[in-house]
Amino acid sequence: MTEDKQFDNLPDVLGAITGGKRVDLGLVQCALAVRPKQAPAGQPMEAILLVQSSTNADIDVRVRFELPEKDRKGKPGRFLAKAERLVVGLRPAEVGFVAMPFSTVPLTAPARGYRLSLWITIKKLSRKAPQIREPGGGGYFNPLDLPRDKRELFDSLLKLEFTAKQGDHKNQLVARFDILPPSGLAPRVDLSPRWESLWTLHNMMDDEALVAEASDVVAPVLARLKRGTVFFPLLRAVQSRFNEKGGYMLQAGEAVHIAKLLTLTMEIGPDLAKEGAIKGYPRWYVRLCQLALESPDLLKNTEYLVSELLFLDLIYDATMLGFEIIATITGEDLGTQEERSKYAEEIVEALRGRGGLDFTHVYLPLTLAGLASTGRLVMIRESVPDTVLLFEKAYRARRSEINEANAEVYELAGNMLKRVLAML
Repeated sequence: MTEDKQFDNLPDVLGAITGGKRVDLGLVQCALAVRPKQAPAGQPMEAILLVQSSTNADIDVRVRFELPEKDRKGKPGRFLAKAERLVVGLRPAEVGFVAMPFSTVPLTAPARGYRLSLWITIKKLSRKAPQIREPGGGGYFNPLDLPRDKRELFDSLLKLEFTAKQGDHKNQLVARFDILPPSGLAPRVDLSPRWESLWTLHNMMDDEALVAEASDVVAPVLARLKRGTVFFPLLRAVQSRFNEKGGYMLQAGEAVHIAKLLTLTMEIGPDLAKEGAIKGYPRWYVRLCQLALESPDLLKNTEYLVSELLFLDLIYDATMLGFEIIATITGEDLGTQEERSKYAEEIVEALRGRGGLDFTHVYLPLTLAGLASTGRLVMIRESVPDTVLLFEKAYRARRSEINEANAEVYELAGNMLKRVLAML
C-alpha cells in the first residue's frame, strides 16, 4: 500500500487560464494554444505552451517543435521556424509559457486544420523532486496577486483557446490552426522561441517572510518615496488612468486631491494598518517587496515604479484608507471591511479598463478623503486655500451629473467642503 501524497495548497494558475484543461505529465502540467488560430499565408503565428510545475525542485523542461512537413498541396518547405528546440529551467512550482513563433511562405496552400506538435521532455536536476501541486492544479488563483506586468501577460493568455489534446505519445501535445489566402505584406518579426514566467513561489510567500527577505533592498527605495518625488508622477498617472482607462474625465481639483490621498497612503508606508484601514501590510508595499526580490532593476525609476508598477495596488490601499478617514470624520457607517474591499476592487478593475467609473466611485472615498486630508499633506509652495477652491470649482461643475442614485454622495461632498473651508 503506497503512502498518500501530501500536496501544498498552491493556486492553479494554469487552470485559471485554460478553464481547467491540462495534460498532467507528473512533474509538470501543460496546455497548448496557437496565436492567432487563423492567419493569412506568409504571416507569423506562434505556438503557446502553458507550463505549470508540480514539484518543489528545479527541473528542466525540453520542448521540441514539430511543424507540418508539407502543405495541403504536398509542397515541402512551406512552414518556417528559427529554432525547433528550447530548454527552460523551471523553479519550484513555477508557472509560465513557452512561445514558439513560426511563419509560412506566401505560397502556402490555404486550408483548415493544419497540425503542429510539441514534444515535452522533463529532466530532474536533483535526485528528489517531490510533487507539491495537486494533479487537478490546486486552489483558487486571484490574478490581482500578480505584478502588473505579469497581469497583462495573464490577460493576453485568457483570450486564447487552449487544448489538452495529446498525439500518439503521452508527451506529445497537438493543436490545429488554419491558413488563409495571403493578404498584404508580412511584418518583420523575431521568430526566436522564448520563455515568459508568470508565477513563482515568491508570489505565495507569507507577507511577513516576504517583507523580512526584501527589507534591505526596499529600505533605500522607501527613503525616496516621499511627497516631493511621488506626488507629481501620481498626479499625472491619476489624470491619464481615470480619463483613458476609467472613462471619467477628471477636473483639476479632483485629480489633485486623489493624488494627495495616494501620496499620503505611500508616506504612511507599511504602517497603514495602524490607521485602521487594513489588516497587515498594504498591497502596494507587498508588491514593492515582490519586485525587490524578483526584478530589483525595476525599482530604480521612481516615476515608473509609482505610476505604473505600484499604481493599482496603491489605488486599492488608498480607497481603504479613504473609507476610514471619512468614517472617522463623519461617524457614518460606510460598510464592513469586506464590503469596502469589494468596492475598492471595483475601482481597480475600472482603472484596468474593465468598466467605466462614475461620480460615486470617483468621489467616494478617493476625492473626498483627499479633500479631508489636504491639510495633512501640503506641498512646497502650495496654497491650501487655493487647492480647496479648485475642488469647489470641480464640485459645482458636477451638479449636472447628480441624480437620485448619487445625490447622497454629492451632499456628503458639500458637507465635507464646508468642514474644510471652516478650518482654513
